[in-house]
Amino acid sequence: MDKSIWMKFNMAYQQHFNRKPSFKEEPMGIDSAEPFGMQRFDFYEDRFKRLTRDAVERDKISLSRGAEMLRIGIEEMQDLQRNWEVVL
Repeated sequence: MDKSIWMKFNMAYQQHFNRKPSFKEEPMGIDSAEPFGMQRFDFYEDRFKRLTRDAVERDKISLSRGAEMLRIGIEEMQDLQRNWEVVL
């Protein structure tokens, strides 16, 4: 396993959340109000990003079209693509 994965993860986390991950923090941890049922639309954004990634990786759409569909800039899309390469 590539030992630099943790460094890459930390850099991606900092870029996404504008802060370093703390040692014992659970991202988006469960509070006392949970658990509650998840709805299908709770996963829409994740699914759409996954489908867009799949289309870009299979050369069905261009990187710029993927950025347009996700409503992000081309530079942000390029960063996102670099992060895809880290996660196999």
